[in-house]
Amino acid sequence: MLKRSRFRKHKLNKFFGLALAASVLSFSASVTATYAWFSLNDVAVVQNLSMDISGEDKYLHIGWKDENGNIINSDSFDENDLENIFPGFSKESVLDPLTSNYQDEWLNSSTVLADARPVLRKSYQPTSPRKSEVADKGFFQFDFYFTCDEDSYLFLADGSKMETNVEKNRDTAERFGLNVEDLNKAIDALRISFLSDDSFHIAEFGEEVSNTRLGGPLDVWLGDGYYDSSNGKETIYGEYEGEVNYLPALPEDSEGYSAEDRFFPAKHRAGIEIADLENVAFKEEDTVTFSSMILPENAGTFYPDVTHPITRLKANIPQRVVVTVYAEGWDLDHTNLIARASLTMHLSFTALIMPEI
Repeated sequence: MLKRSRFRKHKLNKFFGLALAASVLSFSASVTATYAWFSLNDVAVVQNLSMDISGEDKYLHIGWKDENGNIINSDSFDENDLENIFPGFSKESVLDPLTSNYQDEWLNSSTVLADARPVLRKSYQPTSPRKSEVADKGFFQFDFYFTCDEDSYLFLADGSKMETNVEKNRDTAERFGLNVEDLNKAIDALRISFLSDDSFHIAEFGEEVSNTRLGGPLDVWLGDGYYDSSNGKETIYGEYEGEVNYLPALPEDSEGYSAEDRFFPAKHRAGIEIADLENVAFKEEDTVTFSSMILPENAGTFYPDVTHPITRLKANIPQRVVVTVYAEGWDLDHTNLIARASLTMHLSFTALIMPEI
């Protein structure tokens, strides 16, 4: 018999419940060719992608919809199974440098979340500096359906993790003459999002959220070490509000860049007016930490301003959750230094029974 905890309505800042058995989704990622955001090359190759169900008490179920719209639950999947289940996924799929900016265009007050899915955008072309094209590949996106025997909250379970493959990175660094510490930073550019019909979260894997700015000057066009320009003025890419003013051009090339207000290493070219960003408000990435979506083992409570549930589950009613994995190109760690890095990811899901109120 499942036990419930009771609490009064004026204490809704804290939720009580019972943690149930967990479902598990595992990724093992090998990043074989990572490039800077402004490159048009592929980012990562993912190998050995697998998924399975764990837990002795199967109160929580995870499945997918077949071509007839029937939800099929399964205890385990390997990458061959996932190729059959999700037509857009391939064992040879790669991650491209993408961005989540202009999110308000697909996620707003008129959005029907039950039918929506996150939209990502490609690398920039000099001819479209503000808004790049919508990406149709270069990321992983899976529609899963969670069902629980009781009304509950769905969380990531203790044991969920995204981490660097230290041993493989060490071998790769030695083989290609790279810095293993640089390879291990690749995890900071990765994102995973969860969309349901009642919530949307983008999680990143650092100890704190990065507040990544989704715009700025770039060296896109030639990759020659200078910020792009047009008509004698530097080009500003991405999502922002306000007017870009310009400072007088330098008589000689600059020696470097300021880490405080410039995104990626490039120089100001002599004779080109420098973008003054003082009156520009860039869109900032809205994320939570991956760890804040994990319900600690044996926890019977959670505070919604500290721990973020993926969604709410109604008893015996399947809930769609879109899981998206991608690399955020505007993250400062998304540079050539993380080329050939290897990562592993393990997702475990658990449910916390809602109390009677």
